[in-house]
Amino acid sequence: MAKFSLPQEYINFSKNDEELDSVTVEYEVDPIDEKFIRNLKAQKNLDVTADELEVAMDRLEKMQGRPAEIIPYSVMKGVLTDALPPSTPDMLKKNIYVHWVDRRTLERGGKPFLRFLQPPPDLNDQNPAVAFRQRDDFPLTSGRSRQYRQNTYENYKRLVALRLAFELSSISAKFKTPSRFCLILWFPNVGPTSTGCGRSWKRFILVRR
Repeated sequence: MAKFSLPQEYINFSKNDEELDSVTVEYEVDPIDEKFIRNLKAQKNLDVTADELEVAMDRLEKMQGRPAEIIPYSVMKGVLTDALPPSTPDMLKKNIYVHWVDRRTLERGGKPFLRFLQPPPDLNDQNPAVAFRQRDDFPLTSGRSRQYRQNTYENYKRLVALRLAFELSSISAKFKTPSRFCLILWFPNVGPTSTGCGRSWKRFILVRR
């Protein structure tokens, strides 16, 4: 395993979305792709690594986009040439293209593999397992208005009090004997006060007989 050395400066990355598409790979190989790689080696003596196939499939998907009509190989050949190493033979590029077309048309029904290219789920679909729904597109039922949660200081204090109540409840539950005990907690409450002090302390005392 390679050792990681902490850099002296922060990593600066200022590429836009179009530039990121050319350097990021969102496609991941699956067992079908792994079987395709093995068959290429065994049947046609063509070598391609899983990483190279991921880059090639990713570039084909992004070039194709959402349209169902497949772009011909004459256009996609240039995409594969840029995605794969310079020594990649044309026969391997053609096989990767056919593999991608078969999977997208026969397996996916023309739908993209990449998630950001897929259409949103049907709003009338009641299946709770459907993810990535756009919550603003769903109508509110029973005339209720949407409640937006705000990260305010008042909400913060409520959460602090709720956490303290849970802590006290869990501690008191450990005492099974009727003996008397006293619990003193010093709890920091960060925030401005009327005296200008940046930190105030509250003491909570719990007495149980």
